[in-house]
Amino acid sequence: MFLRTRLKYFLAMRDFRNVADEIYKDFPFFYLSQKEFRDRCWILQCCGAGIVLGHAKENFDARIIQVSENKDLGHTYEMLPLGHFGEIVFKDSASSEFTHTGSYGFMDQRDRIWCCGKIADTVEIDGKKYFPFCIEPLFEQLWWVAGAKFGSVKRGNDIGLAMTIFPRKFLYPFVKIFQKFFLKKLKKFSKKFKITSNIESFSIEKFTN
Repeated sequence: MFLRTRLKYFLAMRDFRNVADEIYKDFPFFYLSQKEFRDRCWILQCCGAGIVLGHAKENFDARIIQVSENKDLGHTYEMLPLGHFGEIVFKDSASSEFTHTGSYGFMDQRDRIWCCGKIADTVEIDGKKYFPFCIEPLFEQLWWVAGAKFGSVKRGNDIGLAMTIFPRKFLYPFVKIFQKFFLKKLKKFSKKFKITSNIESFSIEKFTN
């Protein structure tokens, strides 16, 4: 049981770093210790909270602001209340203007910023938003999954939620042979979480990275 837990943590930490490092590369204003991730954030990330980026570095002002539906009206940079979803923006002390990340996120009670995915990749159905980084890590917990890509499919005039699963490279031939079995498992797994229970379409593709 201990080894299994440690393996799950190792995989979660690896996947967290892969996503977080890509964001840090473009917006390097966060810090988060491995201990804080393990003790405070890992379980929340495993439950669909998103990807924790951490605290804003010293001399950086990071905020969650209202996403403007009309860019012509400009932006208000007032910080949204804790737990509210909005765009992550930041500026350093030497700058007078905020940089827009183009990603949804929120701030928790310990002033950590969580990223929920790119605004452009967010799917909205019947007024409810579905965030990629809240959904993809759930499926990436599965032992045979190397990566997951959340999206949508058009069904006539309607939009449905879709998930593409990329098995680990050495398992792909096996998973493809027994694809029906694994698709059935994915649908059953999706019912465990409220935010994934409405996913209608699953597909399995070869991992190319």
